[in-house]
Amino acid sequence: TGYNNPTLLIGLAAVAAIVYGELRSRRNLVKIGAEVPGMWVTVLKTALISGAILYATYLFATGRPGTSFPIPGLIMAALVLIYGSVSTKTIVGRHVYAVGGNRHAAELSGVQSKKVNFLVIMNMSVLAALAGMVFVGRSTASGPFDGVGWVLDAIAAVFIGGAAVTGGVGTVIGAIIGGLVMAVLNNGLQLLGIGADMTQII
Repeated sequence: TGYNNPTLLIGLAAVAAIVYGELRSRRNLVKIGAEVPGMWVTVLKTALISGAILYATYLFATGRPGTSFPIPGLIMAALVLIYGSVSTKTIVGRHVYAVGGNRHAAELSGVQSKKVNFLVIMNMSVLAALAGMVFVGRSTASGPFDGVGWVLDAIAAVFIGGAAVTGGVGTVIGAIIGGLVMAVLNNGLQLLGIGADMTQII
């Protein structure tokens, strides 16, 4: 095609998944007799999201030879799909939300909160290790102060994404959007030449 073919395939697959997901959710609403938004709403929403994905795909696919959608981006997309499914479609995901919302009520409902807490903390350790490997792989170096201060960014990203301090609320996609907001802020302020002190304040 003259473009980066794997990147084009990833972009087209993402668009196909968006269209399929929208049609499937609409069909499910009709099946249970719920109120369904107008078809023009679904079409407009799908077209806007698909347009943004296709534009990003074009930017990645027309880069210099040897470049394409970055591997960390693929890892993030895989994690979003996995954790999105686990959090919304499995018993474990519902138990995590239940314990986060009200631990005592969850225990009274039969949820083993200690096991859920252990699973969540162990899972966070695995994700932290993965983030460390990606960072070292991209920077090809490491030091004792790498990652210092990232905790504040991570917490801010989660809250920007719609999670609540009390727990039980929030989505994986929301956290990713919050992370993108934080990344755009940090990178944009650096590109504008704003000092580190003002960046922290902002």
